Amino acid sequence: HLDCPLRPTDRWQRDGRILRPGNMHSEVEIVSYVTTGKPYQNEENKQIQGLSPDSYLYEVNVRKARFIEEGLYQTDDSIRTIEDIDETTLDFSLLMATATGDRRLLEKVELDNQIQKLLIEEQDWQGTQIAIAQQLDQLPHQIESIQQALNAYQHDAKTLISTQREAFQLMLDGSQTPYTKRSEAAQAIQDMAEALSQSKNAAKQAIGTFAGFELWIEHEPVFQTTILRLQGERSYETEVRETAKGTLSALEHCPDQIAKSIQTCNQSLQMLTVELEQIRPLFGQPFEKADVLKAALERQEQLNEALGLMTEAQMDAVAQAA
Repeated sequence: HLDCPLRPTDRWQRDGRILRPGNMHSEVEIVSYVTTGKPYQNEENKQIQGLSPDSYLYEVNVRKARFIEEGLYQTDDSIRTIEDIDETTLDFSLLMATATGDRRLLEKVELDNQIQKLLIEEQDWQGTQIAIAQQLDQLPHQIESIQQALNAYQHDAKTLISTQREAFQLMLDGSQTPYTKRSEAAQAIQDMAEALSQSKNAAKQAIGTFAGFELWIEHEPVFQTTILRLQGERSYETEVRETAKGTLSALEHCPDQIAKSIQTCNQSLQMLTVELEQIRPLFGQPFEKADVLKAALERQEQLNEALGLMTEAQMDAVAQAA
């Protein structure tokens, strides 16, 4: 590059002729020639490195490149943080600093880039600390809730009465003796379900006992479903099937939900307890690069003062005063 183009795209186009697919060379060298500015004395008799035409043009390219990268190529609104300054923008910044002939500007460009990376890491650390604090607040409540559910399921497991084989019994309200024959019990439940399904209104009622629990039937006309429910400390549901045999089979398998629920609760308790123990030591940990960031910011302030540059806060103050 013998000169600085007016647009970043012109420079990219030049580089593209070298970096295009099909290039037979495994390595290429891109060289940029710049002119340096002459130093001068400011009003406070401090020597300031002057800007050359190239340094001015590269400064313009820096602004344009940042606008293109941040404005046109950033399309994902869900991204919370952005990466550090992109390679192209940093390239323009370094060339601008080189064109001034002042090595302090080269240091400042590299320092600004380092600070930007550190600030992003600090922001990520703050977000992590907030997330950990929320988990430390929520996890104990979740563990307590699951423990209460587990206690209820374990109580129901002790209440459960086996109905397998000859132990089968189903007591329906209005009946003097329990049903011991599956075919008769199945037909009686199916008749109740069909009678209830004729209603246009939602209805539910206790109809007897089964397996040590209250037996309820519920009809929901909106969803056109009729449900059988065993009610203990927790409830266990199944839908009425098209046949009496299918309905009774589903009802007999309903208590199987107790053992599955106990297993699920134990797994959840173990997982949440481990997670709680893992994140506790992480809360309140300081940002590990805080000292590096502090030193970089102090050096940045020194360079800005030495180079006669205003900080962002100073520029904002000037803009507000205007």
